[in-house]
Amino acid sequence: MPMQLLMILIFLLGVIFANPSLAVEPMERGVDTAEVWAGQADQVAEAHGPEPVFSGMFVWSGRADRNYQPFFQWELRVRAGTQDLRDLRVRILPLGPDLAPLQAARTGHWQRLGSVATGAEVDASYMINTPIFPAYRVELEWSGGAASYLATDRQMLPRREGAASSVPELVVLDTMWDRNARSQAVVLFWLRNQGGVEAQGVKLTLRLRDGQGKVLLEHPYEPNGGTVPAGYAQQHRVLIDRTPPFHNVQIGVTSAEVEQMVLEAGAFSDQPVVEIAEIRAHEGRLHGKLRNGTNETLIGVEITIDLLGVEAAPGGTAQRLATLPRVQPGAVVEWSTDLDGISAWTGFETGLAYGVAGESAPDDSGAARPARPQIAVEGLVLTIDESRGAEGMLKIQGNLHNQRGTDLSGLEITIVIAGAEQDLVSHIGDLPADESFSLSLVAQGVESLSGLSMNWRSGVAAP
Repeated sequence: MPMQLLMILIFLLGVIFANPSLAVEPMERGVDTAEVWAGQADQVAEAHGPEPVFSGMFVWSGRADRNYQPFFQWELRVRAGTQDLRDLRVRILPLGPDLAPLQAARTGHWQRLGSVATGAEVDASYMINTPIFPAYRVELEWSGGAASYLATDRQMLPRREGAASSVPELVVLDTMWDRNARSQAVVLFWLRNQGGVEAQGVKLTLRLRDGQGKVLLEHPYEPNGGTVPAGYAQQHRVLIDRTPPFHNVQIGVTSAEVEQMVLEAGAFSDQPVVEIAEIRAHEGRLHGKLRNGTNETLIGVEITIDLLGVEAAPGGTAQRLATLPRVQPGAVVEWSTDLDGISAWTGFETGLAYGVAGESAPDDSGAARPARPQIAVEGLVLTIDESRGAEGMLKIQGNLHNQRGTDLSGLEITIVIAGAEQDLVSHIGDLPADESFSLSLVAQGVESLSGLSMNWRSGVAAP
């Protein structure tokens, strides 16, 4: 590899160190992972066959990378079933309200977890660029077998699909609401039966809550005469009279025999993430709230809402944009965007992008959290050690760490710098698991860093 390319790559990394506000969230395990996993102990299913089960799942982040692409990270713990698993690997797919892969999400990648003995557990972190999603699917494959799992709530453990062949499996997705001048609430949601048989005696309870989560009103509703066939998927509209002012809606499901999978789309979690919730339509506008659960100040927040199934829109999708110039740590702020006459749609997808102002709020100890300038892409972590800009050049030094848990051969990375004359491509070669490679790069045509992203591929022959 030419020495110039190697020096270009190092130079690039140092600029971010001088400007922490440009740092990208590293692919490190979420600090609350152990606590969340411990709280999920009563959800862990018992393995009755070779298919593994999830004994922990923590979904966090939603922060945008330097290319303004939002990402989420899954901290997962998989427990082997009644036999050893050889060459286990995982793929995660963010889903829309129709339980199909999100249009705006990048295709999920396969990540190797290795071999797991009977009853043993393996932990992994998995990151993917995606807008906010109402549900996600986890696919596991191993030598001689495969299984698929579904989660309709980011706080729940994924449950194996196809396991409910003899029982109904009801899912409530994509909840939206409005309250008019006559104190009437209109609630829209999708109801699906993912199980193998119909559900009988189905009753829903629509709970209107205030901003602190207190239930203000409960409204019973019987969908489809109380009988929901297998494979059923239908949007429902419920009108509730004489309602008090409320902030969000949660829908509970009961039936004669049902495995519940209910998405509380209107509520915030208490996790250290950036979230959007309480989305509703009112007087020709979409309204919602954004919660900044991090200890950093957000700037340039962009919220995109893709309305699906709009007949008059090209491709059936109409996009709306809301912006927030600045959101302080811990704040919950309202946002809205004009519907421009659109009154009907079948579902929506929500995206989020933002920057970080550079200052960090103190943690519980009173000390500011150090900003560690890193770029993390699918288990490869690039740490920036030093950067200097002068005479139309940007010099960067850094360290590339393989945290994927598997060896990489023929590794090639590409770094894109905003304003640079060309992308920086470096052929690393072989990089074993948990080993690092020192980088030194020089970017031409730029002296400061206003944006940085990285991608990589393996199996590339040496130039």
